[in-house]
Amino acid sequence: MEGGSYVLLSPGHGAVLSRLHGQCFSTAWSGEVFEELLAKDTLFASGMWEGQTLVAALLVQCAPGSADVILVMSAPKARRKGYARALMSFFLRDFLEEADAACFLEVAQDNVSALELYK
Repeated sequence: MEGGSYVLLSPGHGAVLSRLHGQCFSTAWSGEVFEELLAKDTLFASGMWEGQTLVAALLVQCAPGSADVILVMSAPKARRKGYARALMSFFLRDFLEEADAACFLEVAQDNVSALELYK
């Protein structure tokens, strides 16, 4: 992984998540949508920063013994730097310490980058 700072995300990060989402998808979720997600005590959210800019993020909905990855995104300029892999690794390392833990995700078959990451 190239230079970057790992940070847990919390309420107050909705606007920066919305900006990053807009760089990654054709329709950006609003800052308010992200704030609602971040307010849930069942959501795990982390990000990688380059200076003052959020360049990658991971959002996971957690329940006892299971987790559902709902969003992994990297800004176009930050792709192929290992940020998404680091975010997934940090989460899975801690999450998989639980006995019988299961982690779920859905990936579009044409999303080659994501399929490579999840392998």
